[in-house]
Amino acid sequence: MLLSWEKDEQCGLDVQTPTPEYKWNNLGGLYQSFYEQYGILTLKQQEEELTKLVRIHLFYKVKL
Repeated sequence: MLLSWEKDEQCGLDVQTPTPEYKWNNLGGLYQSFYEQYGILTLKQQEEELTKLVRIHLFYKVKL
């Protein structure tokens, strides 16, 4: 989520926090969406996914 904020800001887009679908008064729903998206992954798989996303973000940032 943080990486998407950074990417959108770099592209000159309006950043909506925390997300367009969730507002600050509904963080419970946002947390639940994290569990649904990542809860089936092992900790190692989650770490690998995060590393992959960070590398993609850094590559994209260097390209700008």
